[in-house]
Amino acid sequence: MKQMQANNARLKKVVAMQMSGRYQQEGAALIAVLLFLILISLAGVMAVKQSSTDLKLATSDQINTLLLQSSDAGQQQLEEIVNGNDSKQPYKDVFSITGVFGYYILNDNSANTEFIYCFNDKAQKYLMKNANVLEPSFDKDGNATKEPDSIFGGKSCDVTKEAGYTSNRQIISTQMSVSPEPVDDSSNEAFPNVALGEDSDSDTSDVRIFDIRSTSTVPSYATSTIVDCFKKTSVKRYTNGETLVECLNSKDSPSKTVFEQASLELKAKTRKCTKFGKDVDPAQLKACGL
Repeated sequence: MKQMQANNARLKKVVAMQMSGRYQQEGAALIAVLLFLILISLAGVMAVKQSSTDLKLATSDQINTLLLQSSDAGQQQLEEIVNGNDSKQPYKDVFSITGVFGYYILNDNSANTEFIYCFNDKAQKYLMKNANVLEPSFDKDGNATKEPDSIFGGKSCDVTKEAGYTSNRQIISTQMSVSPEPVDDSSNEAFPNVALGEDSDSDTSDVRIFDIRSTSTVPSYATSTIVDCFKKTSVKRYTNGETLVECLNSKDSPSKTVFEQASLELKAKTRKCTKFGKDVDPAQLKACGL
């Protein structure tokens, strides 16, 4: 009996040792599995962060590309009109007294003003009725004393309306700014823009240089409304406050500005009209407006 009890005790001890070893093995396996899961989770988090970073970079590149394309489109529209057929209406519009270039050419009091309008390739925004004309104020040293005043039109890009965007998708707004190149008062040359060596019987030309700025932005990215930003000048020397770009930057609205100088040569053609006798060529009279 004692021998059997001793054998049973040894058997229980062996079984207990085996059970303890099995539990230890299962605990080690569980720890290994948990570590493996943690490593997988960390790898997944790193992959998600990397994907998010790549997405942000891709989105940033796409936005910059769209902004650049929109700014270029505004410049291209003016180039095509100016270099196009002078018998077409858009050409006549921009060179009329209410047009973006005609306002400066036909108006003697337009030297220190800025003509701004919201670009839309389907609308004639380059006319004064759809634009805004700003006039700055300077002190005796030529420094701006305040923000420029709106002297005509008062219309700019209104991103609360569909017309304030470049297209019906309502993603990008592009504002155009046209202003004459600053005149160097230190030059004493008389009539510096008029071609020399011309007599009264030949064509004469007058060269006008304009600074053209097209600023595009994505209003939906702004942290607050940017409607008032479009009422500001794009010419830094015209204000003692914020410019359009500075206002957009303060509201975290991504923007891109394209600057271009346009040189317009205005040629005045002259005709020598002499009406003598009764045998005058009718075609000549008609050409001379007689």
